[in-house]
Amino acid sequence: MSKKSRQRQRLTVIKRETGETRSVDGLTVAWMMTVMTTVVCGVVGGAIVLATRDNPAAERARTFGALLHFSAFVAAVVSLVLLAAVLKFRQQAPPAAITWFAVIAAMVVIGTTFLY
Repeated sequence: MSKKSRQRQRLTVIKRETGETRSVDGLTVAWMMTVMTTVVCGVVGGAIVLATRDNPAAERARTFGALLHFSAFVAAVVSLVLLAAVLKFRQQAPPAAITWFAVIAAMVVIGTTFLY
């Protein structure tokens, strides 16, 4: 038996623990990455804008904070779209606490976008 055929045979024996396909697992990872991007960009952008709002010399920092908040807005919209796909294609839904956290984080960022 050649080395390549042994590798192929070894790869076909490995079973997935979740029971989901690779594409659905990739979709779930992409969704969680957009949720984390939303949270990090939203918190850091909001903190920068709030910390520099009374300082007229910090215009560049405020612009950077607004750019981070815009990035959080885009990631929030993408995370809601990916959430719908994850809920549709996964055989087992993600935990309810994670799903609600993702929705609330996205809605907070989308809602605060119009405050700037």
